[in-house]
Formats: sequence, structure tokens, C-alpha cells
Amino acid sequence: MRSMTFILFCAFFLFGCKGLAYYYNYGGMKSVKDLQKEANEFYSKETPEQRILRKKNIDFCNAFVKKYEGLEKDLMYDNCMKERGSPMP
Repeated sequence: MRSMTFILFCAFFLFGCKGLAYYYNYGGMKSVKDLQKEANEFYSKETPEQRILRKKNIDFCNAFVKKYEGLEKDLMYDNCMKERGSPMP
């Protein structure tokens, strides 16, 4: 009984402030921050002409992908952006 109380106390202490998902995804959060930093560096190196082209391509590819149903919309969007000259980071 004492060991069960101790285990419950530790569990409530560890997960009381932050949910289990926080601890489960902690490593993933670090990689997301790294990916965001990498994407920011990629986009900061673009010329103004490339930014304008990318914005036009985003609008076009979003409209293109909306026509289709299915799980491959992300892949279709990425391919559309690459084909139109706006690579993704």
C-alpha cells in the first residue's frame, strides 16, 4: 500500500503541472524548433522577386490542391511548389 501511494504521489507530482504529452513530445519539440530556425534562414535568403513568386505559387498551389480529395494533398502541394520554381525548405 505504501509503495502504491508513493508511486501515485510521484506520478501526480511529475505530471501535475504539465501533461504527459509534454514529456512524451519533448524531443520532438526540440526538432521542431530546429526545423523552424532552418526554415527562417531559408526564407531570409530569398530575393524580393523570389518572395513574390513564392506568394503567387502558394495561392496557385492551394487552389490546385483544393480540387482533389485524399491524403496526398501535402505531397501534391510540395510537388506543385517545386514544379513552379518555389522549393520548400
